[in-house]
Amino acid sequence: MKILVIGGGGFLGRRIVEIALERNHSVSVFDIKKTFDDDKLDTYFVGDLGVLDDLITAFTGMEVIIHTASPPHGANAALYHAVNVQGTGNILSAARTAGVPKLVFTSSASVIYNGNDMINADETTPYCDVHMDAYNESKALAELLVLESNAPGRLLTVALRPSGIFGPRDAQGSLAMAQAAKRGQWRVMIGSNDNLFDMTYVDNAAYAHILAAEKIGKDDGIAGQVCLHSESDTKD
Repeated sequence: MKILVIGGGGFLGRRIVEIALERNHSVSVFDIKKTFDDDKLDTYFVGDLGVLDDLITAFTGMEVIIHTASPPHGANAALYHAVNVQGTGNILSAARTAGVPKLVFTSSASVIYNGNDMINADETTPYCDVHMDAYNESKALAELLVLESNAPGRLLTVALRPSGIFGPRDAQGSLAMAQAAKRGQWRVMIGSNDNLFDMTYVDNAAYAHILAAEKIGKDDGIAGQVCLHSESDTKD
């Protein structure tokens, strides 16, 4: 397939690119800046999710869009809304204009998490009435846009909800844990130590996206569904 990975220069996106290339797909990247070179890539598009023409140019001729782009944790609410909500809306509009048949969206397990225990949660669990932060809210709004845009025969969409992605090149959670361990802070325990939280290795999350891209629209595949990458037994 001809796959375009939006945010393909990022932590998850780059691993999706690498695994998709290993599976002999034709892969391009769309990102706000160029962060790596790979002779196997078709094209590395540098563009802005806020510029519709940038997206349409990159989307032309593509069979699948994998949308992983999002600001990191700690950004302000306006940026989350601009990228995750407005940017995703632009992506959907550009996909329809360019005639792209499939779109896979990286959502988050946090779209249904409001601080309460989540035991055996699945895709029927409703969104939070009040989200814990702007990131979670923007991801929920973006996911809703993606799923409501599912239209067999025109644009098939699917959203994946990995939780706590970690692994090589992770500049957030994995790096923070490693730095804390080096400072000797791993010895500190807060609370009763009986809370559980799902973590997803980056290769597993990347592979899930590629399988979704390959299977969506097939007779035994998926379309217009929210897929949880792992069972959610997340606690606060």
